[in-house]
Amino acid sequence: MNAGDMDKLHDELIAYLEDDLSLEARTRVELRIASDGAYRAELDWLRAAYADLDAVVRADAPEMPSIDIVDAVLRSMQKVNGLTSPVSLATVRASRSAWWKVAAGIAAVAILYVGYEWWRTSGRDDSVPGRQIAAPSSGPEATAPPVVIALPETFVRQKEKLDQKREDVHRRIGVKPDTIITATAGPRIELPGNVTEVAAARRDVAGGANMDRLLQWASLSKSKAMEVALAPDATPQAMVGAAESLGGEEARRILLTAVGKLPEDPASRLQLARAIAEEETPDTVEAAQNDTQAVAQLTDVKNIDPGNALPYYYEAKIRLDENNAESALQSLELAANMGKASAYSLESALAQAEALIAGGMDPEAARLVSALTAGVEENKFLCQLASDLLDYGQVFLSANDTQTAENIFRAVEQMGRQVEEGATFSQEQLAGMDIQAQALDAMGALYATIESVDGVSDVTASIEALTGRIGELDTFFTALDALFTSSMTEEFWNEISDLLLSSGDLTLLTQRFETPSVPAPSTP
Repeated sequence: MNAGDMDKLHDELIAYLEDDLSLEARTRVELRIASDGAYRAELDWLRAAYADLDAVVRADAPEMPSIDIVDAVLRSMQKVNGLTSPVSLATVRASRSAWWKVAAGIAAVAILYVGYEWWRTSGRDDSVPGRQIAAPSSGPEATAPPVVIALPETFVRQKEKLDQKREDVHRRIGVKPDTIITATAGPRIELPGNVTEVAAARRDVAGGANMDRLLQWASLSKSKAMEVALAPDATPQAMVGAAESLGGEEARRILLTAVGKLPEDPASRLQLARAIAEEETPDTVEAAQNDTQAVAQLTDVKNIDPGNALPYYYEAKIRLDENNAESALQSLELAANMGKASAYSLESALAQAEALIAGGMDPEAARLVSALTAGVEENKFLCQLASDLLDYGQVFLSANDTQTAENIFRAVEQMGRQVEEGATFSQEQLAGMDIQAQALDAMGALYATIESVDGVSDVTASIEALTGRIGELDTFFTALDALFTSSMTEEFWNEISDLLLSSGDLTLLTQRFETPSVPAPSTP
């Protein structure tokens, strides 16, 4: 690097330390800091020199502008040595041994040298502004210690904005990311008598309450679910809906019967594959058999609905459980090239409504309950699947297999995009955004580890774009809240149920409603 380039670098880093750069320029500098060891070393040296000289000179001349201190010292060095060309930081560092000769005339330079030597030999670390992240080293394949990296400050700030926006959205919709509704053998809470009660519960959510009451209404007790599923006149859809409130071998048996009656229904087959794969067993032979059966069901889903990438992602997770990384990566590659990934939240809502009606709930109330909670269970499933895949990616990263880790992280991000774009309910769309946020976080850490400037830059841009889309979804939820805090007739809520259970809620606000004899909406 010539003297002119070094001076340019020097000016750039001084401006960075003085916070005198545009956002674009600062981002570029931070990316180079993360990827260029020599550049980062110059910043570390300059930061140490800057701080030490600033303290010394200010003790004697407090009025001296801090930005001129290092420049003044370098100019003094230039005069003492009789130089006619600019002095670069590289030149000064290369000839540190000569500084003692100059020290008598320039005391500040001597102090600078001593301060730098102390920093260099004692391991002083004025690190790059940013969040310290330790990559996990869990898993039997991990052979390397955790890698500690520093992400650029711009990346960290953008990620914090994204996380805050996600938190705001989750709080608004009243559903925690870890919400789990499980069936119990005990009594259920009192059932709603009509749609007006259901709408009132949704109004409470808009007022800041959780969706717990609606989710409890949407689930059956274990005994009631078995009663519905085993009834002689039970429809296949009601059986599928009842199985959602069960687990283990019971859900598996019911779903096998339902799938036999619904041979062309991909949603029930996906649910059966999940029930089989998630059935816990300490027997390794039985576990392997379960995996084989689950993959067979997923293959049927692929054949019935060839445009859905989700069964490929789920199969990849099963293959990773089997320690078959090659097959898993093949599934991920196929999935990433498809157009959508759907967990069938609409089909699940319809099945749930039938199960609730068969369990004794008022039909109109059951349909509205199912419509208003549609996608919550799918949200949980999708986010857990993504989390499992990302955990495997972290295992490969800890084992220094950065290529496999990157392939997994990129595939999961694509899965999130496919879920977001193919969703019919806002809960499923939110899952797609949450998945992307998790994947981008992992990718940012990976690219900083391997010092990929382009990688960190691309991830930062993706995070910024995702933050904007989540903001748009938050606006959508605000509009939904306004709708459900309005006073409407039962006929209106029934119309809402029909629309939600026919096309989801993402298009709800674009629909025209027929509401005869209904006064103008008013907030209670």
